[in-house]
Amino acid sequence: MTKYAYLTIDDAPTSRFEEKVDFLVENHISAIFFCEGRRMDEYPDAVQYAIQKGFIIGNHSYNHPHFSTISLEEAESEIRRTHDI
Repeated sequence: MTKYAYLTIDDAPTSRFEEKVDFLVENHISAIFFCEGRRMDEYPDAVQYAIQKGFIIGNHSYNHPHFSTISLEEAESEIRRTHDI
């Protein structure tokens, strides 16, 4: 039986995001980046770079609130806003 492990990286992208992507590529390490919408707005080229390198981008909300403290409508807005980016 083959076993798999998945590397997930939260709160991306950051100022050195492309360097981290290159490190993963050079070392043949797959990962899923869970990106915050506000950071995607700040570093849009970095996210596209990761996608072009074959990485999967997950939705980590726009402002990363504690979802247990916000309404369902606010949670939906956080997710949709990031999805639209």
